[in-house]
Amino acid sequence: MEIPTLVAHRGYASNFPENTLEGIEAAILAGACMVEIDIQCTADGIPVLIHDETLERTSSDSGNILQMKFERVRLLSAGEPDRFGQQFSQVSIPSLQDFVALMQKWPRVKAMVEVKEESLNAFGIPYVMDQVNAVLEPVKERCTIISYSSDALEYAREKYTFSVGWVLTTWDAAACDQAHTLNPEFIICNYTKVPEDVVTLWVGPWQWVLYEVTDPELALDLAELGVEYIETMAIKEMLADSDLRKKGCFALEDINNGVNGRNG
Repeated sequence: MEIPTLVAHRGYASNFPENTLEGIEAAILAGACMVEIDIQCTADGIPVLIHDETLERTSSDSGNILQMKFERVRLLSAGEPDRFGQQFSQVSIPSLQDFVALMQKWPRVKAMVEVKEESLNAFGIPYVMDQVNAVLEPVKERCTIISYSSDALEYAREKYTFSVGWVLTTWDAAACDQAHTLNPEFIICNYTKVPEDVVTLWVGPWQWVLYEVTDPELALDLAELGVEYIETMAIKEMLADSDLRKKGCFALEDINNGVNGRNG
C-alpha cells in the first residue's frame, strides 16, 4: 500500500483559524511534519500569513492588506468570526517573521510557503520574493516556495536556490507542457481537477501534492495514483487513521519528549 505524507493545509485549519500560529502549532502537536501557509505583503513590504488580500473572510475587520501598513495589520484579529464566533478574537495575523520563529522552535518541521499572486501583481516579483527570502533565510533549507506564478518560482529558484512547487490552475496539455518546462520539485493541484479516468499522473522530476482532502480512504486512493503528499485542513483527524500515521508524521510521544522541539 502506498502511504502519502500529510501536509497541514494552512495549519490545523478545520479547528483553528487558518494561517495563524495557534493553528500551525496545533497541527505540529497533532503530528504534522509539514505545514502549508499563504503569504501576502503589506503596503510597507512586510510578508504576513493570510490567504486573501482582503480581510472580510478571516477577520472581523475589512479592507485590503496590500494597502495597509504592518503596524495596523498586526493589531487585527485573524479569528474567523463567521466560523468560530469570538473564540479566537484575540488571535492576530502573524508576520512571516513570527512563523520563522515558530519553525525554529520545531526544527524537524518543513514548510510549503505559498506566495500569493495578488501581492506579486501589486508589488512585482523581485520585490516580494526578495522580502520573503530575507525573512526565511534562517529556515530556508526546510522551506519550499510554491505559487501559481511560474515566473515567481523561476526567480526564487534561480536567485535564491529555493526548491519550488507549481500550483496548477488547470489540468490540460498546455499545463503539462509548462510543467516540463519549469520542472519544479513539486506540482500542487486540487484533487477535484484531476480527471476521474486518469490512470497515471504526469511523469517528471517532481512529486505530486493534492489538496484539499479530509477523507483517509480518498488520500490512500490518490496515493495509489502516485501522489506523494496530501494537503489537509483536518490534520489531526487524518492522522488518526492507522495507515496514514505510518509515514511522515511525528509520534505524539516524541513530541511530548521534546524530540521534535527545542532539543532537536
